[in-house]
Amino acid sequence: MHVLTLVGDRFSGKTALCELWSGHPATNAYLMTIHITPYQFSQLIIYDTPSMERFLEDVEEWYAVSDVIILMASIDQYTDSWYLRISKRYPELEWILILNGDNQFQLRRLWALENDIRVFQLNTCSGKNVHETLANITDYLEDIPMRLTKEGYFWNYWPVEAFYSIYTRIISSIFGNSSSGAMGSK
Repeated sequence: MHVLTLVGDRFSGKTALCELWSGHPATNAYLMTIHITPYQFSQLIIYDTPSMERFLEDVEEWYAVSDVIILMASIDQYTDSWYLRISKRYPELEWILILNGDNQFQLRRLWALENDIRVFQLNTCSGKNVHETLANITDYLEDIPMRLTKEGYFWNYWPVEAFYSIYTRIISSIFGNSSSGAMGSK
């Protein structure tokens, strides 16, 4: 199963798109994401990520285990801060750009072409091209090797700091938080 992580600015339509792909009706309402939310489909799992800085805790872990990063955009501009930040740390990741809206997005398309990024366009408010885009992404993934296998999931792809973060949370949940630093001691 391919692992995809969905990123983008606030109001770009990330959560609305995941909800549409899950069978919910189109909406104009803003759906705020405050936690990483998984959406599982037959051949892939998409992690919808928060856009606001205060909710981005531990999101780096998801980039590390992703086969593809989906960048969602609703504003036409020639650069993207998400791409600049994530691709600097994980240059081997594949990217998909989803343009949300009926605009031409000429700057985004040029930027994507220059960065060898596959582009899809849809409209989450009207539902236009939503299901076709999921089908096209699924087809596109047939040519993308899965980075994670059951055996290599933890050891080959999780950065040390991500593993430590998860390990610390597991230990804390078992033994509780200790101000002395010694796990399980009083």
